[in-house]
Amino acid sequence: SFVVTAGDNSYMLAMPAVFDRNVFTPLQGVMAEAPLMAVLGDHDTFIASGGEALADALSLPGGALHYTYEYGPVQIIALGVEGDAKAIAYAKAQLAKPWPGPRFAVMHTPLQPGDPLADVLRGNVDAVFSGHLHRYERRTVDGVLQIVSGTGGQGPGNVEFTKASSDAVFTTMDYGFVRVIAGPTGSTIQMIDEAGALRDSVTVPPR
Repeated sequence: SFVVTAGDNSYMLAMPAVFDRNVFTPLQGVMAEAPLMAVLGDHDTFIASGGEALADALSLPGGALHYTYEYGPVQIIALGVEGDAKAIAYAKAQLAKPWPGPRFAVMHTPLQPGDPLADVLRGNVDAVFSGHLHRYERRTVDGVLQIVSGTGGQGPGNVEFTKASSDAVFTTMDYGFVRVIAGPTGSTIQMIDEAGALRDSVTVPPR
């Protein structure tokens, strides 16, 4: 097992003085049991030196923006804060390389319809995981399965600023985390709330 975060690891700002309070104390139990990989979010990079310090503190490759992580049969392609030109170029280069097992992209800001990155990911990843919004959502964006997992940290967002997507298959602002059970015959993606109840589940066949 391993753990991946989708950004905003140190909320509201990433500064070494608050890493113990914001990152290492809340995640110490998880980090004692499994490797932790992360991408940076807008709050992590609001102060450039803070993002760099957080990447160093977590020993993340690629400055925690664009890197590829492989664990057993699973490949994670980290695309940073948003689907900009650098993220698109990195995704194209990595996806041009064959990978027979489950392959996922992780990016802080969720895809939106018309996003050029969706054209690169479609048919080449099993799903893309994002954060940013303080809610959980499962939706398909331009043919790409997107899971927004933003309910594991700071808490529910203001409904006014964290509105549900009209095309979401399932959406909630309840606390929880996403569990992925991945294997050669496909993957199961589940949303588990803070009480341990299964709230959403989708099975993804092999590509």
